[in-house]
Amino acid sequence: MAASLDGQNLALLSNGILWIGTSDFRRKEAEFDSRGTARAKQLVWCGSDALVALFEEALLVIAKNGQNWFSYTMDPQLVLLPEIDGVTLISSDSREFLEKVHSSCVEIFRIGSMAPGAMLMEAGKEFMNRSHRADDYLREIRSRLKEAVTQCIKAAGFEPEVELQKSLLRAAKLGKGFIPGYDPAPFVDITRSLRAIHSLKTDAGMPLTHAQYKALGERTVLDRLVARKMYLLALKMAEFLRMPEKDGAHRVLVHWACAKVKETKSGDTETVANAIAEKLGYSAGGISFAEIAGKANELGKKQLAAKLLRFESVSSKQVPLLLKLGEDEEALRQAVASGDSDQVFFVLLHLRDKKNLGEFQMSIRGFPVAQSLYIQLCRLQSRDALRDVYQQEDDFLGQATIRLQEAYAAKTTDGELAMLVGAQDCFKKAKTDAAKLWANLTEEESRLLKYQLMESNGWALGVGTHGGSRLRPLAGWIYTAIVRPMLTYASVVWVPAILRQGRVRELEKVQRLGLRLITAAFHTTPTMAMEMALGFEAVDIRVAMEAVWAAVQLKKEDEEEKNRRTEFVSIDQQVSLEQKFRERIFLRRSLIDTVKELLLMREETLADKLRGEFRVNDERFFRLRLQTAAELRDWAYIEKMANLKKVLVGFEVFVSVCLERNQISEAKKYLPRVKDSLKVKYYVQAKLLGEAARIAFERKSLEDMNLVQSRCKPTDREVLALIAKYTQQLASSNPAATAKS
Repeated sequence: MAASLDGQNLALLSNGILWIGTSDFRRKEAEFDSRGTARAKQLVWCGSDALVALFEEALLVIAKNGQNWFSYTMDPQLVLLPEIDGVTLISSDSREFLEKVHSSCVEIFRIGSMAPGAMLMEAGKEFMNRSHRADDYLREIRSRLKEAVTQCIKAAGFEPEVELQKSLLRAAKLGKGFIPGYDPAPFVDITRSLRAIHSLKTDAGMPLTHAQYKALGERTVLDRLVARKMYLLALKMAEFLRMPEKDGAHRVLVHWACAKVKETKSGDTETVANAIAEKLGYSAGGISFAEIAGKANELGKKQLAAKLLRFESVSSKQVPLLLKLGEDEEALRQAVASGDSDQVFFVLLHLRDKKNLGEFQMSIRGFPVAQSLYIQLCRLQSRDALRDVYQQEDDFLGQATIRLQEAYAAKTTDGELAMLVGAQDCFKKAKTDAAKLWANLTEEESRLLKYQLMESNGWALGVGTHGGSRLRPLAGWIYTAIVRPMLTYASVVWVPAILRQGRVRELEKVQRLGLRLITAAFHTTPTMAMEMALGFEAVDIRVAMEAVWAAVQLKKEDEEEKNRRTEFVSIDQQVSLEQKFRERIFLRRSLIDTVKELLLMREETLADKLRGEFRVNDERFFRLRLQTAAELRDWAYIEKMANLKKVLVGFEVFVSVCLERNQISEAKKYLPRVKDSLKVKYYVQAKLLGEAARIAFERKSLEDMNLVQSRCKPTDREVLALIAKYTQQLASSNPAATAKS
């Protein structure tokens, strides 16, 4: 039994009867009787067109339809290898290939053939002989010249003889020269492929047909050369085929380097590493030294792997392999040097899992960036680990900060007091001015907490403490909800005078009293400290903020009221308009829509009355008149507006409303009056490209000239010629501007 390589057909041979059909057994193609009793040694498909059966001393070839067959007498030691387009016959001393002759070759080389390809082939021969008959042949196939070239190109791909390939390609080259606009890609592709196939056969002993070469692909062919260690040929092949460096030269060089590593003896690590780096380039872009180093590591050559990694420029490939090699310090150094925080975190987590805590902290101590990132990680994950780092580095401020956080998170007052005392000691050990201030504040906090513990059942300063709590929520609510709004009431009116005269002392006294009632603090506690502890602003800042906010709100409300007055027409006015104009609907419309509707009805007097009553902007009203006149196609009225002494909008608006309705003739009236800087743009919009080019030339603007050129079509030959002339003149007069453009 034999299945075709494309999986579509199946053949069964039993007792001399050959059955041919589809692989799903649904259709029988043919049935052939070989009239023999000998058992076949092999049965294979020749492409998908025929079957080859190998007997003891004979080779039987049967067509797929079962009607045509022939036999050969062959070497008994023959072996058949099926291919996608034929069968390879391997004997003890030879290799042959059997395939079906392609139809293009049959058409060209058949005796007496009048096919276009055959005629072009004859024309090519006569042309090489410098005979005038070449022209006669070409004239005969003039209408089918493209078909002839295609036949010759296809036949060259299926022809095994090199000389015939050359003849076919010469004929195709001759023919395509007489075809206007012929795409040379197929010719270039077949020429390049045949040269590669010939080189593989002669230099590498790798015979391939064109179909096999295309089926394998350039990448697989290159892999086969690399597997045979033909690195130089592989490099030249990749360069000739113009393969991307990633798939071509770089892969070949990496394979060569890995083979070099495999063959290296243990004592030559430095020499081999330098040789590989010199061959590949010390900063070889796209070539991964990490891959070569990984191969060395797999082979147990760790020293060579470490030396090769020095040349790797991508840290994401370098760092993981350094960790595998046990080069922890170097891995951390490279991760920090890369500036990639993810790489640094990767190394830190690896080292933390690998080493005990003391060794780990000592190993990162020499890398400030890594240690800083580790501290950030500890803040998110583990407060105990963060405390260990601060203790090892004698960072008393950090230790005090942790103790303060633990004090605020403590569930019992005794635990909170102990943490505050510890934080106070750490602040004292820090010996900085800021630490001294914080030590004093922490001491006052501790004293206050002790006082509150003693007052667990009583009231202090007129407001009770509940359950030993340091803060009094009721007092805080009274101050923020009642007292402070009274202090800042109408501050937008009186705050400028108070701040200018410096009379904020009375306000500060009221706020200090409120803060002491909330915190139950001592009378010596600074006001600023209580404000910071509770998150309150200073009273002068708070009053100023309230005043600014009130001023912004008043202005916003005033603008909204003004907009409401100008955007909407009163109901009474709309009802009266509907009564006057019964066929129109005015109710619930905005002011602008109402004015526009009146202008469309040519009730300009009423529209102007509404404009004056609701203070519509003059420019906006002018635009409305212009737009409604355009909708009514009253071009005379628009021209009258353009001739007024005071035109409230630019003439660009006049041009735009005309162009929106495809009135180019009307737009031409106003184009000369458009601003000079915008003339080219609007002439282009009006499709007056020649005039636009002239204006751009007068303004000596290459940018405007390029704009005009970009809007030209291939059919605008006169305009393009004019632009080329103007551009050349501008370039000769101002070469610096041309270079910049």
